[in-house]
Amino acid sequence: MPTRYWTAILGLTPNQTCGTPNLKLTPGQVREALQLSQDTFRGWRSALAPLNGRSGYTPCFSLADLLALAIVKTIVDGAGVRISALGPVAPALFDLTNQTAWPLLERSLLIMDLRAGTLSLVAETQSPRTGVVDLRVACRPILASLDEWLRGEQRGDGQHVLRFPLTSIDPERRLAGGGS
Repeated sequence: MPTRYWTAILGLTPNQTCGTPNLKLTPGQVREALQLSQDTFRGWRSALAPLNGRSGYTPCFSLADLLALAIVKTIVDGAGVRISALGPVAPALFDLTNQTAWPLLERSLLIMDLRAGTLSLVAETQSPRTGVVDLRVACRPILASLDEWLRGEQRGDGQHVLRFPLTSIDPERRLAGGGS
């Protein structure tokens, strides 16, 4: 299976678990990716146990955490579920996104039974047997949206981000106005 575009462009090495890059995001980057206000994000941090203890401005969120939060946002915005109702399943959701490879998640449906506090992952081509009331979340569009954000294609102003490696310029050349 080919390496994701942003992994190759950013020169990231795959993490040993799940094949995702070992990249950490700051709270501000997570808020930007999910288009969350600071107050909303603060409320989520207090309601979702896996986010407890992560504070400040340092990079402390993995891509799997970003995915779990994107799923939470989809459920909150799309189904109108209160964030407090997701508290009991949040640890299982974060564990699932941290332990499952993105290519597998991309081809899956996430089935949540909030009453029983259970999660299951089934292939999107299957017809799962579930309870009377459950939430079904298609992971493919969520992952496509995150992939777009990670590539930097979400800009609406037509400006493209240059993807060149960082280059150091010694002080003498910098004063002379020269490049490499």
